[in-house]
Amino acid sequence: MDESERYEHGTHDTMDEALAACRTIAGQSPRHGFAPGMTAIQGLWYYSLMQNAANRVPDPLITVSPDWLGGEPCFTGRRVAVKALFDYLKAGHTLEEFLDDFPSVSRAHAIAVIDAANKAVATPVAAE
Repeated sequence: MDESERYEHGTHDTMDEALAACRTIAGQSPRHGFAPGMTAIQGLWYYSLMQNAANRVPDPLITVSPDWLGGEPCFTGRRVAVKALFDYLKAGHTLEEFLDDFPSVSRAHAIAVIDAANKAVATPVAAE
């Protein structure tokens, strides 16, 4: 398991290890926003906050409103069209690339939308 997987799954042996991983990962990705010079307590709080935010998925997953992006289905609470995710994947981009370009969408939210779409197309319609 690499450092980012250990960070995401909370499998560090000590608080110092977790904080070091948090600092390392934050330094690699601008969407984590970890500030240099944070105290251990601030870092632990930030680490916990990021863990909770990354795992939170809104209900409903998708919102449609004429006030947001002209009525296009959007990730709930974000001004990001769901179509953008599928356009990225269709074009051969990875989920990571989508998340880097749309940092307001969490990994858990994107995966939940993909799962919902998969269930929607995989569910057979009963014949009348």
